[in-house]
Amino acid sequence: MSGCTLSDGREITVNLNAFTIEEWRGMLFNGLTLEERAERENAVISKAIGWDAEAFANLPYGDWRKASAYFYKVAQEPLADPNSASGSTST
Repeated sequence: MSGCTLSDGREITVNLNAFTIEEWRGMLFNGLTLEERAERENAVISKAIGWDAEAFANLPYGDWRKASAYFYKVAQEPLADPNSASGSTST
């Protein structure tokens, strides 16, 4: 799966090994306030794309949505072959 390009031309790629399963689960915990969830989500996504959490949180809204959507797409299909046009996981 190729990366996504932001409006300023920066390319984002996602490394799912940059964060732990505990960080992932902590981000999804339903008992969090909106502020806590946003903080944890920004921390996990920024780790996965190799950015500082504050820089990620300060993206323009359109770029933030694009980067976030791309992160979740990659996270939902972690075994997809990035070289395959169809994203098939078969070998």
